[in-house]
Amino acid sequence: AIAEMYPSRPLDVRNRECSDQKRSLARKATEFVSEEDVIGIDAGSTAVLFAEALKEKFNKLTVITYSLPVFELLCDYREFSVILIGGYFIKNERFFCGALTLDMLERVNMKKSFIFPAAVSLKSGICYYSQEEYILVRKVIASSSEVFVLADSSKFEKTGLLKLNNMKPEYVYITDSLLQDGIVKLYKENSIKIYFGKEEK
Repeated sequence: AIAEMYPSRPLDVRNRECSDQKRSLARKATEFVSEEDVIGIDAGSTAVLFAEALKEKFNKLTVITYSLPVFELLCDYREFSVILIGGYFIKNERFFCGALTLDMLERVNMKKSFIFPAAVSLKSGICYYSQEEYILVRKVIASSSEVFVLADSSKFEKTGLLKLNNMKPEYVYITDSLLQDGIVKLYKENSIKIYFGKEEK
């Protein structure tokens, strides 16, 4: 299946889709965060749920993001330090992009980055539909020591227009428990480790 070049529905609508699965994998992802970490958070509907899960678990983090909803959720919370990477604002998607955004990303270092692609496939790699976000995520990965790929099960073994890179074994992949057993077996055979929001297969 081919992922759309641009989402047909705005972010606030997508926030309500597969919300239980997205919430479960977002909570699982918090297990890879430590108090006082410096982390980067990509944009998207799962990013919002991940930010909410961080609030439930941590008192002090440094968060770097170009997502306005993530910033709004975390900016006043406890001892969180939040750096908003600004620039040209994409209204429907609620994130900043462009030359100014890229310039700011060049100047920060993140211990861990959490990205939310449109599609993930062993053959086609990690894919995005938006050129603007694709360029940002490439920069985020280059500035991070560890990369965590969060995607609900509906996004696996799909193909997107823009290939970020291959599914690398050194990345951590987190999804929900609905991912098909055959896909899980295929990934294990290719040294790709998958973590699940509910029971691990």
